[in-house]
Amino acid sequence: MISNIIASVLFTFYFIDMGRFNLKWKLPSKPFGCHICLSVWVALALYWSPLWISHMLIVMFAAPVTTILFRNLINNITNHTA
Repeated sequence: MISNIIASVLFTFYFIDMGRFNLKWKLPSKPFGCHICLSVWVALALYWSPLWISHMLIVMFAAPVTTILFRNLINNITNHTA
């Protein structure tokens, strides 16, 4: 269950904030532009899907999200010390 939630959060963050696919593909704002709406629908779909799909999404989307967060952390550290 927790893996479904984590996968849903990571997918939604990547889809809306990083990839901006809702804007690129001109999708309706609800549910595709709403963080809460999209994460609920993704979590519901993952709840009914096999567990390996949730694990796959976690691996796929944790890497870029973590990379961006780490890059921002490093940029903030280097900018504050200069």
